[in-house]
Amino acid sequence: MFDNDIFEKWLDTQSQEIVEKMGKGEQLRTEQMMVLVLKAQSNHFYHLDQDLRGEMKMLREDYE
Repeated sequence: MFDNDIFEKWLDTQSQEIVEKMGKGEQLRTEQMMVLVLKAQSNHFYHLDQDLRGEMKMLREDYE
């Protein structure tokens, strides 16, 4: 099975390296751009998950 922690650490490391390259004005390869898109999606999913969990908690509290 796929370990999310390993993937998240890899994605964080890769995206940080790419952002540093961008800061230096270096041109990015397509693969590097895809990593940044994947990181953005990962962050978006995380925030959607947090919002959903908050809504579920509020609903449960309303029905108690």
